[in-house]
Amino acid sequence: MASNSHHRKPLPPRGGFGTVVRFWRWFSFGLRERGMRTMAEDVLSTLNHYTFDLRYGTDTRASVELKNLTIESRNKTRGVGYQPSTPALFHRIMRRLAVPPGSVFVDVGCGMGRALLMAARYDFVRLVGIEFSPALCTIARRNVEIFRRRTGVTIPIEIVEADVAEYDICDDQNVFYLFNPFDDVVMELLLDRIDQSRTRAPRIVWLVYLYPTRRHIIEHRASYELRHVLRYGGVDVVLYSSAS
Repeated sequence: MASNSHHRKPLPPRGGFGTVVRFWRWFSFGLRERGMRTMAEDVLSTLNHYTFDLRYGTDTRASVELKNLTIESRNKTRGVGYQPSTPALFHRIMRRLAVPPGSVFVDVGCGMGRALLMAARYDFVRLVGIEFSPALCTIARRNVEIFRRRTGVTIPIEIVEADVAEYDICDDQNVFYLFNPFDDVVMELLLDRIDQSRTRAPRIVWLVYLYPTRRHIIEHRASYELRHVLRYGGVDVVLYSSAS
């Protein structure tokens, strides 16, 4: 989901004439501004970002601006365009995320579905992607089918075309993955819906939040506790859990 005022961090330039020169300029600038370790992590993240689709035959790499999509939701201007999670960062997050067996993973604003495909390699019983762009839902479903054929994974993966502000949280869903998907208003609405579900079915809920520009919304609620903060390749991630 999103508006141009809530951009995620851009990936280095790709394709076309002069790619090597542009990459070197990007790397040199980053080295001066961010240091060797962060840039080494960023280069690794970028490499496996680009090789993910080559490995599985999927189409998850491109960033997409919402202004270029037909979306009927009144919250279109509150969202942020799709950008895929990099595998190196995702796997680091999963190593920190000690969730119990039987957990359900929900990618809020799943875009083309890469996070769902990566989550299929972990011990979840069900994966759900919520996306309000019909075009991105179509791509995500196609990616799921390609990934199944290539890997043989059988875990249920559902792509739901819906505005998360109007989506009814299921009472078994407990891990919510957010890649800076929207503004304060929609974040409040999402948390309200999660809390309503927790009232019906008490359980511990995890929030995994990349580029946490709206973390103050979560931290204003006493029901969530900060569990982990990690940084990889210049990307900040915060993990929260609720009370049971």
